[in-house]
Amino acid sequence: MRIIIETERLILREMTEADFDALYKVLADRSTMQYYPYSFDEERVRGWIDRNIGRYRVFGFGLWAVCLKDTGELIGDCGLTMQMIGGETKPEVRGRFPHKE
Repeated sequence: MRIIIETERLILREMTEADFDALYKVLADRSTMQYYPYSFDEERVRGWIDRNIGRYRVFGFGLWAVCLKDTGELIGDCGLTMQMIGGETKPEVRGRFPHKE
């Protein structure tokens, strides 16, 4: 696991398979995923982690686990992914964090 960015409150780092439980809470939450076509089940979350691990190898970047610095708790993901847009592969910025009132 490699730390990518560290701020006063957050650490952005590579995802690992050990992030499954925390990432499942985020990606399976319907309100968090309201602008995505669907919320994730367990199989999709495992695939999400695996694809991002693969992106680190292929592109040198992907979506990062966003963690609270003081507790280490994973609270979401954000970063760059390569997407097919208009027949061209282009970078896309993404981020996802649970909605809190």
